Amino acid sequence: MEEPLFDKLRTKQQLGYSVGCQGHWTGGCIGLSMSVQSSAYSVEVLCDRLALFLRWFRAYLAGVPAAVGAGSRRALRGRRLLPLPRL
Repeated sequence: MEEPLFDKLRTKQQLGYSVGCQGHWTGGCIGLSMSVQSSAYSVEVLCDRLALFLRWFRAYLAGVPAAVGAGSRRALRGRRLLPLPRL
């Protein structure tokens, strides 16, 4: 998701000087943070563009062939499903 987000919002739409996303695990919940830093656009515009991107990305994922999606999910599970560290 990071590459298409950067490509669409930073490169093509030139919304801000910093665009990114990051997945995280907090308190047993999986989350996603997306950020756009811009001095040229209001928060409302940036939020609208992020919402449009998320709708586009959902449609994009729906169009990914099942075999390709299954392979990607297996690869991610192998990297992400690790025991939680104990402090």
